[in-house]
Amino acid sequence: MSLPNFFIKIPYSLVGPGSISKLPELIKEMDGTRVLIVTDNGVKEAGLLHTLIESIKNSGCHYSTYDECMPNTPSGNIDQCAKKAIEEQTDLLIGIGGGSVIDTTKIVSLLAANSLEMSDIIGAPTMPSKALAKIIIPTTSGTGSEWSRLALYTDEADGRKKMFRGMKVFADAVIIDPELTLGMPQRVTADTGIDALTHAIEAYTSSTAHTVGDSFSETAIQMVSCNLLRVYNNGKDLEARYNMSIAASLAMEAMTVEGGGLAHMIDASIIAKAHISHGAALAIILPHVMEYDIPANVDRYARLATLMGAKMSGLSLDEAAALSVQTFKKLCSDLGMKHKLSQVGIKSDDIPAMVENVLKFGGARLAPHKAEDITSILKAAL
Repeated sequence: MSLPNFFIKIPYSLVGPGSISKLPELIKEMDGTRVLIVTDNGVKEAGLLHTLIESIKNSGCHYSTYDECMPNTPSGNIDQCAKKAIEEQTDLLIGIGGGSVIDTTKIVSLLAANSLEMSDIIGAPTMPSKALAKIIIPTTSGTGSEWSRLALYTDEADGRKKMFRGMKVFADAVIIDPELTLGMPQRVTADTGIDALTHAIEAYTSSTAHTVGDSFSETAIQMVSCNLLRVYNNGKDLEARYNMSIAASLAMEAMTVEGGGLAHMIDASIIAKAHISHGAALAIILPHVMEYDIPANVDRYARLATLMGAKMSGLSLDEAAALSVQTFKKLCSDLGMKHKLSQVGIKSDDIPAMVENVLKFGGARLAPHKAEDITSILKAAL
């Protein structure tokens, strides 16, 4: 009998409607005196910074703002933010936004604490020894990056997605306030929700899945399946926003303890070629990864269909497993998402280069998948 070894850590988190009001108390507990707010223009235009700034003022500390974070976290953009953090003598970062903002905040915490630039740590054999304290406040319900020890970025030197991983990357504290997600646009709601669901599905069906991870992934799958379409149709539904906010974090924890899957390794190449969102790419590619994976994992996929709310009466195990794919596809269709690579401008001639990129990005994590497997999946998705 094989007993799993796994890593688990959940950052200190304040969860629930209005939990942003606890920020002044949290800043004082963390001895913050010079705060840099890290965010993007979307959060600024949505008016979410007003409450945050008022809370920081109430804590009595100095603050400044960097609101120029970019999608996909370009390395040069991270350097700009880190430079400001160093100039402002920042001792506490507050990242408020979606996945790119959160990843920027995490990486800036490493750079600013050690007076480094991205070129100093990309490809370095070890992580920097210090990190600035950081509070993460997600405004979307998808990446779950607030609970992750990973930080993704785009290396502008070669255009490839890369990551940093380690204990220093973790948030020191997290505020998950669903009220901050009430104004999320419908398309962002769909894209980020599918990202969260994919995290949970890939964790649940991974070869390293186990009982503890299943407690996170099963709950996340059920919560997203019950609430995503509901909140897509009514963005002001606070209960559904609350459930989606929790599900996103749980799904990331599931992926952390059980491992990820092939869809997340392929989707970066789709994004690079088609310039679509992470969730939109996953909506296209995950069903084909699932179909590829089912023969070796029928029991899990049959159970997955049940978790997603499909009616299973009278179905064989193989039929139930296949239904998990159809259930995912229907949800994406109901969310108005595209389902073919050709719909986002990708052609068959693009596939060889995309496969090469997947192999570079995935590295050892791709085993035992080979180039022909990835080629077959991408061709099926055309």
